[in-house]
Amino acid sequence: MCSSDLHFTFDRNGLQIQSLNATAGRSQLNASGVQVDFRKLRANGNYDLKIDLAEASAIARQPQIKSGLLRLTGKGSWSPEDFASTGDFDVRDLAWQNKTFNGHDFSARGMFSVDPRQVSISKAQGQFLRGSFVADADVVNWQSPEKAAKSQQQRGIMVIKARNLALTELLGGLGRSFRPVNQLQFSGNVSGATDVQWRQSISDAEARVVADIVPPATTPGHRIPLTAKIHGDYDFRSGGVQLSEFSASTASTQIQASGALASAVKIDRKSVV
Repeated sequence: MCSSDLHFTFDRNGLQIQSLNATAGRSQLNASGVQVDFRKLRANGNYDLKIDLAEASAIARQPQIKSGLLRLTGKGSWSPEDFASTGDFDVRDLAWQNKTFNGHDFSARGMFSVDPRQVSISKAQGQFLRGSFVADADVVNWQSPEKAAKSQQQRGIMVIKARNLALTELLGGLGRSFRPVNQLQFSGNVSGATDVQWRQSISDAEARVVADIVPPATTPGHRIPLTAKIHGDYDFRSGGVQLSEFSASTASTQIQASGALASAVKIDRKSVV
């Protein structure tokens, strides 16, 4: 169901929109102070946009998104030659499912800016996997096709710092490609940093991960408390994992490993009696 309410004035020079309220399904747009210059073909104004992500994903034929609400508040400008927008974003109750990870109860808020060349997210803070995180991201040439010339290729970088993520939730959310790792019964709190960089497409990204795992204050009887330190790289395209350092211990076992999980891994296992 769609509805709208518009209040405006106009003259030979342009259009002034005092308020615009539009609703489509469970999404809503509120705009105010919009100025449209007929002579220069320019427009600018303020907006408050709420998007039901499940509805939007169904329209875009991206069924991976199962639920969530995105709110964007800010100001923007447009002309045939250029556009720009800056403001704040707020994501609530996001859930998704794909071959890599099944996530739910994701929330985040922060600042954003976008223009024809660059998209930036800054000062993002959120909750996920019963823990918290902060993040920043920049994507240059974000509109470039995958086969663009080298100087015009998309380039992106994302830095995420997490604290006290639940290891049980993380392992349980891993997709089928991570079997049998996603079936491990370890328990712990994960803190660390991830640096993701790519060219052409985020599907070609490489992630560098540094993380520490400490046992939780209490552990269910069927879970095994884990202490671990991980330094590694993950290749998004191949799914390969390269460990430069991995050490883990439980009450009865210690493991040290390094190497590529896709081929040979050097493991030193010790049992503690």
